[in-house]
Amino acid sequence: MKFRKTVFFLVLMALVAGSVVFGGCQETNQANDLQDVHEILDRRIGKIQSLGGFRTKNQATHLLQLEDGTTILLKSATVDFDSSKYADRTVEISGVLNFKTDLKQLMDVKSIDVLDEIPVQKTAATAWQDYTNVKTGLSLRYRDDFKLTEEDNTVRFAKDVAVTGNSQKTDSVATAKVADRVDKKIQSPPLPVPPPLQHLITISLVPHKEGTGLLQYLQIRSDSATDVLTAGFLKSKLGSGNYNAYKKTSADGKNIDFYLEKNGKIYHLLYVGGDDEQSLADQNLFYDMLATFTLS
Repeated sequence: MKFRKTVFFLVLMALVAGSVVFGGCQETNQANDLQDVHEILDRRIGKIQSLGGFRTKNQATHLLQLEDGTTILLKSATVDFDSSKYADRTVEISGVLNFKTDLKQLMDVKSIDVLDEIPVQKTAATAWQDYTNVKTGLSLRYRDDFKLTEEDNTVRFAKDVAVTGNSQKTDSVATAKVADRVDKKIQSPPLPVPPPLQHLITISLVPHKEGTGLLQYLQIRSDSATDVLTAGFLKSKLGSGNYNAYKKTSADGKNIDFYLEKNGKIYHLLYVGGDDEQSLADQNLFYDMLATFTLS
């Protein structure tokens, strides 16, 4: 009888321990799922170049040369950049993009796709121009194939999209979605809708009640990583001043918002793209412009 009680007790303890382990796994998986849902990866197209075996202090081992000649540093714990399948090939990389203190872009790469079979839009000879807006206190450099216009507290950079077989159809669809993509809880000013076959970059001073901080405006409970992710944003750094910002990307990755605050002013930096082949290249130019962004 005593032996039977002992066996029963051991079986009961094993069942309890198994339920605890299973419950812990579920919580871990739920946490990972939450992170995966909110982490939207940046993308770039170009060709991979080795640093010749040299590793920077940020653990970068390779470069990605973009079509316009600019480069970003690459690092990865999972991707073999030296694989022969990437040699002299046009690739699309996906990963988390950051800015180093010297403003050089650094991406922690999660995946690579070979795109040789996809035509890459070639850009005409262009030049970079300096721009300063005294009213908003911002300065940056922009590519002169974007048309610059100013209106009140907003500056716009618009670029025509080269017409291809499917650009007419896909861009009109993307344009129609712009007005619906912003979180309805954020009482931001009406967003500009670009005409068909244009990509748009805007930088605006956002009107808000005096004393309303950026977190309150964006309806983020606190600056903790959990609360920021729950609100649908990612913490980011941008500009030559290494400003703290909050980034939000549309579900399809075509439209990107940055919000930041300085001296009681809230700035909204926006890229509106489309489903056409030129959109990703112009998105790369948007990030290049952000690297030169500064506030007085």
